[in-house]
Amino acid sequence: MLNLVFSDLYRVKKGTFLYGVAMGLLALFLLLAVIFKVISSPIFNELMESSADGTVITIESDSVSQDLAEMQEELDEFIPDNGGAFGLSMLTEASNCLPLFLLPLLIAVFGADYSAGTFRNSLSYLSKRTPIYLSKLLISILLTIVIVLVYIIGSVLIGSLFFGFGGLGAAFWKQTLIIAALQFPINLAFICLGHCIMAVSRKTSHTIAIYLVGLLVWSVILQLISMTIPGAQWLMNFDLMNAMTVMANYQSYTRADIIMPQVFSLAVIAASLGIGVYRYQKTDFDFN
Repeated sequence: MLNLVFSDLYRVKKGTFLYGVAMGLLALFLLLAVIFKVISSPIFNELMESSADGTVITIESDSVSQDLAEMQEELDEFIPDNGGAFGLSMLTEASNCLPLFLLPLLIAVFGADYSAGTFRNSLSYLSKRTPIYLSKLLISILLTIVIVLVYIIGSVLIGSLFFGFGGLGAAFWKQTLIIAALQFPINLAFICLGHCIMAVSRKTSHTIAIYLVGLLVWSVILQLISMTIPGAQWLMNFDLMNAMTVMANYQSYTRADIIMPQVFSLAVIAASLGIGVYRYQKTDFDFN
């Protein structure tokens, strides 16, 4: 099994997908940093004021000035003060998009076996399929940890370049580690679920569609139910995308809001792992 892990890690290292995901994350941070920098610039404030002054309105100018001042105050609170604040804002506000960056990882690690037919090489080396499935899963978990590290370190570096090397004390790293630890079971649930979908569908195109559409539809259904039925807001604890944001803002939520998504994540891990292994063991790999 370890030989399979090292072999796949070598293949991933020689590939470009991991670098592509890292570049995608850095590009996202760079775009957001530029937007924050533009919004906080004096030129942008002057443009807003001049735009308001040149607009034909029917309400009192004092009211316009007050609205503008409130808007500016909200923007000032949103703009990070330093690199630490930027990195923390990326965790608390944007980490729910991280599961989307895990999809290329799933395709590269597990989907390549189906699309390229390399599963035959693995089966010829090791007859039992469960260790093969678990080795692929282990690689995905290791690479997920790498992507999380890239997410944290990349956001801090870019934020520091734009807003200064500040706010990186012990309190920042403690909060960051707590968030990463709370989000890890959820990321693991996404990984296990993706592998299960791939094992069942056996096609990368189907896996991409089911993964993306499934997450979106599941989230929308839970939101609709929680909004239309009184007292059903607790159902949002089963929305793993939303749970990423909850974990990142754990200080603002109750203990139940933290525990329930964790328990649901463990249930998803157990169910998807069981189904995925069973399907992988029973699948006829002769696709011709």
